Amino acid sequence: MREQRRRIKEHLEENPSLKSYLSEVVISAYQDGVDLAIQETNLPDTTFPSENPYSISQILDPAFLVNQEE
Repeated sequence: MREQRRRIKEHLEENPSLKSYLSEVVISAYQDGVDLAIQETNLPDTTFPSENPYSISQILDPAFLVNQEE
C-alpha cells in the first residue's frame, strides 16, 4: 500500500492535470478491486460495499489504514 501511494503521489506531482480525473479513476479502480477480491476469495459481492467508502485523501494518506483504531 505504501509503495502504491508513493507512486501515485509522484505520478500526480509529475502530471498535475491528472488530478481532475482522480474521482473517476478511484470509482473504476474500486470496482476492479472488488471484482478481483470476489474472484480470489469466493466471497459474495454483498460482502463488499457497492461504492468506495474511502475519500481520496484517505486513499492517498500514507498513515491511513483500513480498520485502524482511531
